[in-house]
Amino acid sequence: MKIYFLMHTVFGPGGGVLTVLRQLAGDLARRHDVEIVSVTRPRNDPVHPLPANVKVRSLVDTGTGATEVGLDRPSTLIPADTPQYSAYSEATDRALERFFASVQDGVVVGMTPALTLAVARLARPETVRVGQMPRPFESRRVQMFEAMDTYVPRLDAFLTLTEHDAELYRNRFGARPRIEVMPNAAPTWTGDPATLLDKVVTAAGHLLPLKGFHQLIKAWVIVGREFPDWELRIFGTGAMEGKLRRQIARRGLEDKVRLMGYSTRLREELAASSLFVMSSLREAYGMVVVEAMSCGVPVVAYDTPGPASIVHDGVDGFLVPRGDVRALADGIGRAIRMDLAERRLLGAAARQNAADRSQPAITARWEALLTALEREKA
Repeated sequence: MKIYFLMHTVFGPGGGVLTVLRQLAGDLARRHDVEIVSVTRPRNDPVHPLPANVKVRSLVDTGTGATEVGLDRPSTLIPADTPQYSAYSEATDRALERFFASVQDGVVVGMTPALTLAVARLARPETVRVGQMPRPFESRRVQMFEAMDTYVPRLDAFLTLTEHDAELYRNRFGARPRIEVMPNAAPTWTGDPATLLDKVVTAAGHLLPLKGFHQLIKAWVIVGREFPDWELRIFGTGAMEGKLRRQIARRGLEDKVRLMGYSTRLREELAASSLFVMSSLREAYGMVVVEAMSCGVPVVAYDTPGPASIVHDGVDGFLVPRGDVRALADGIGRAIRMDLAERRLLGAAARQNAADRSQPAITARWEALLTALEREKA
């Protein structure tokens, strides 16, 4: 089977979607002809190593000194309110048109909302056309939804991360296209499980309002009073970094809350903690939750559709009402207050949960789906 995965770029630091793509493509390439297509190439070398057994091509050079005609003109292919719209231009529109014209068979998978629309609009009908929606249903915007209503029914399959989102899209689109739940897999953690002895709580994600780190810092004011010897470490970068630093200083938490920046060794950092907190106010899935669990670290999360599809409340972590800072602090305190044996029971259950979402298990689901779609297309 020939499989093309489309990503807006695989050369930057990326996030959960890029991690998923690297692992999935590498695993599928053991048995199939897999190619990653990066629409843009902002630098010569990728921040993260790409799988050696997967072909990688880029469509448009957008790095310093790039001279491609049309880079300075906006895209008309991608809706302007689409996430990552700034990555697209007239130059990428033309490049995508050329790419899809060259693909006459096989499977093409759009890994982002923008590229799901591109697959639906431009891919040949004789190819298997698949779109993946890595963001929650509620995050869709007006122009995006209008474009989806028009083009998504052309797809052969539309994948969501949770059953919650799948039902919402089925209600919107009806019988076409086929809508399936395809969870993200976490990379296998080969190190030792977390000892859960370290008085460290971790959180990770882009420093943006929806990630709720400002609420987590408020919650830590409460947590820090009862547990002054525990530390919160937040990994990630983003537009709110300055605001969060000022909030930490204003609350007098400089010795209790640390903004750690971006780390290429996040799994090691997770394994060196005793609890992971997901404070996102809206989250399609929350792959970093599974990554933490794979290290044997229990999780406290707001009860939103993504984390709620992963965390079993009271078994491998705790779910608390979304946006309730006091409840978030209470959930963190509950986990810290446990004796070590109890916390390790949570950690062991978390590790088993992650094992059920391992890369081999999720790859098998992808293979079964794509094989069925190819047969239907034939």
